[in-house]
Amino acid sequence: TPIPQATPTLAPSVSSISFSPPNVSCAAPVEWTVTITLPASILSGDVVTERIDGVKVKSGRIEVASLITHETDGTWTWVSPLTGSQIQALCSSGGLNSTGVAVLTAGTHVVQVYDATGALISQGSYTVTK
Repeated sequence: TPIPQATPTLAPSVSSISFSPPNVSCAAPVEWTVTITLPASILSGDVVTERIDGVKVKSGRIEVASLITHETDGTWTWVSPLTGSQIQALCSSGGLNSTGVAVLTAGTHVVQVYDATGALISQGSYTVTK
């Protein structure tokens, strides 16, 4: 008998997470930018949780900061640039970040952001090649 899997609650509209470039290679590290768009339903001070492949990476309060912009339409844009040197360092650590989450291991990875109620509010994917 199959074991039922938990299905995340979907917010009314799920925003996107984009990656530029969409594919990253440990053989040729380049600057890589992750742009997370959060819906207007998120308010300043709300806590969101980021997961990669289902593993919690971090939680934090949303507020205007150097990397987070509150847009005129109410949405939020969270831009995280990584330099080629940072990519190389992650690749040198086996693709694991400082907390042991596999962020640059070979394959396709899914990034999701959840609001405080557990509703999925943003998602996207990227591919890593060695």
